[in-house]
Amino acid sequence: AIHSTSDTLRPALQIIKTKPGVELVSAFFLMVVPNCEFGSNGTFIFADCGLEQNPDSSKLAAIAASSADSFKLLVGEEPNVAFLSHSTMGSAKHEDVDKVMEAVRIAKEKYPHYKMDGELQLDAAIIPSITKSKYPDSRIQGDANILIFPDVSIPISFLTKTLFLSILFILEDNTNVIIIGRPSGTATMITVTQRVNE
Repeated sequence: AIHSTSDTLRPALQIIKTKPGVELVSAFFLMVVPNCEFGSNGTFIFADCGLEQNPDSSKLAAIAASSADSFKLLVGEEPNVAFLSHSTMGSAKHEDVDKVMEAVRIAKEKYPHYKMDGELQLDAAIIPSITKSKYPDSRIQGDANILIFPDVSIPISFLTKTLFLSILFILEDNTNVIIIGRPSGTATMITVTQRVNE
């Protein structure tokens, strides 16, 4: 990248400003993996991977709703939102897990028109057989196309590469991955596109 994230987003926030009715501006990556059975035919949103460093439960819920709006607008399909954690439905006890559980509660209450669930580990979010084993009653049955991360403490370059190398490993098919980054919740769209060829 030539410019930092802050330098890229600052003019948008100063000039375009926040979309009316949106609680906060967040960032997401629109990930497209050709010939992929996961997500929406290989299409996912990862959020927030670059703006809200350590969102609380209320912010996580707002990020999920804003990302769902953007997914529906950009992809034209119904969003299925998974709140990610190192725990699946209480398999681990920690304050970070509690934060995600509370975010799910808030999101379901404030945005009942969207299908959301959690807390879920990545495999339980996108692989139906694992969801059925770990959490058979989940509203997300391995069909998540929006992945909500609890914070950005892991460097994003490592995060995106590791997760999609995992998906490509599952597919056993090295292919092109299209990554589109944009802020969610601004009044218009600012997009940066990168193609990764593994």
